[in-house]
Amino acid sequence: MGLFTRSTLDSKINGAADLGQRAVRGASDAVDSASGQLRSLLDDLESSIQNAKDVDTDKLRKECSRN
Repeated sequence: MGLFTRSTLDSKINGAADLGQRAVRGASDAVDSASGQLRSLLDDLESSIQNAKDVDTDKLRKECSRN
């Protein structure tokens, strides 16, 4: 008889498949989390840019130079 039986090989293959599936789920969760954080960062950036457009830069410069 060989080093491994059919049952042993099947068990090892199934274990490797399960490990691979867990790794894929973990990677998918990490991508989802990073994607959500990036969306939040972009929303904050967009809001900051919009707020900056509303600022009167000349007025702000004059106020800063007085102080």
